[in-house]
Amino acid sequence: MRQNLTIIQKLLAKNHLVKSPTTLLSRLYSLSSWLPSFGSNHTLVQDEGICEVCCHKNNNEMKEKLGSALFSKLNESQLDAISACLSKSKCDHKSSVELIWGPPGTGKTATLSIFLYTLLKMNVRTLVCAPTNVAIKELASRVVSLVRSSVLRESADESCLSCPLGDMLIFGNKDRLKVSSEIDEIFLDRRVKMLSSCLGSLTGWEHCISSMLDFLEDYVSQHQIFVENELIKANEILDDDDNDEANNNNLEYSKSLLEFARDRFAHLAAPLRNCMVTFFTHLQRNLAHEKHIFRNITKLMSLLDYIEMLFEDNSLTSEELERIFRQKDSVVLSRVHDSLVELDLPDGINAAATTELCFRNATLIFCTTSSAYKLHKVDTKPFNLLVIDEAAQVKECESIIALQIPGMRHAVLVGDECQLPATVISKVRI
Repeated sequence: MRQNLTIIQKLLAKNHLVKSPTTLLSRLYSLSSWLPSFGSNHTLVQDEGICEVCCHKNNNEMKEKLGSALFSKLNESQLDAISACLSKSKCDHKSSVELIWGPPGTGKTATLSIFLYTLLKMNVRTLVCAPTNVAIKELASRVVSLVRSSVLRESADESCLSCPLGDMLIFGNKDRLKVSSEIDEIFLDRRVKMLSSCLGSLTGWEHCISSMLDFLEDYVSQHQIFVENELIKANEILDDDDNDEANNNNLEYSKSLLEFARDRFAHLAAPLRNCMVTFFTHLQRNLAHEKHIFRNITKLMSLLDYIEMLFEDNSLTSEELERIFRQKDSVVLSRVHDSLVELDLPDGINAAATTELCFRNATLIFCTTSSAYKLHKVDTKPFNLLVIDEAAQVKECESIIALQIPGMRHAVLVGDECQLPATVISKVRI
């Protein structure tokens, strides 16, 4: 652990011109030699290295974002650890390194998951690494669980489309990660596949909205065209003398305007609803909030539910149907359309552009330390913070991969150097 801390100090000092590397180095060495009492999580805080302005600001923000529900799950030392790390995570004045230390069973992973959830709420762009797929999957699963629980609490009295998870992303080998339902919706490959299906030019969101707008504005003419086509088919069948009975049945039956509108609306609403739920789940909130997309999508979904409920009434007349369609239906659809157009989303055919969109706007990105090399190839926004779980098991060469990502400003190490060390199979030692 001492070697990892030294490497981190040198890289952060090099990238961000730390003015007093000697002070930082002595603090890192004291971290690895400091032995707090068992039964708690600890972080060493040196007053000389704390930016008082950012400390006060971030502590107040942490209390607002966490709330009493999550505070009640933490003991005093765990709260101190989170508070000390948050004090540095958004500081633009100094680079920093913090260590959360604790023996087995003291709640390091639970503390870290709440810390990451808080960073997510505070919109602190963070790279989260661990040496193994098992460790990173477990950590990501816990944060997803916290987000789901939060959404359920906040929407207890309201209908919720789905759980918005676009700000979280995990990537790596699907088989080694053993992707399950716990992290499936934040897994990169699935996200790209889901978004690509909604960004296609022929079957995507724009086609769905345009088709629904055309139907709402001109459903009477569409019904007339439908009836004419049915009559043409019936007349063609009449030429066959062997199907007289079937011909009579076809002529007697023709969909009314209400029946046509009900069936056509259901046919158009299903793919539109799927696209909106996909965007609600997989688009990043910081990206969507700029154009009020989530609010407009929620209104649109409520509108679709309302119309479907009205169609259940078989006594609905054509006049009532026209009055319903003349309300704010087209306005809501147009707002959603305009908001999504302003985002300048990539075409569904371009999977690389969709992948870059996911990387560029995610707040929390999870991966193994060795997989972090992929981020060097992606044009993405700078990270504020690097968090390494099970840091005692990370080899020095692995830690450098993430630390050399441009813009990395702060680091938090979580682990216990008295547990399993890094595994080196090769007999050649460097």
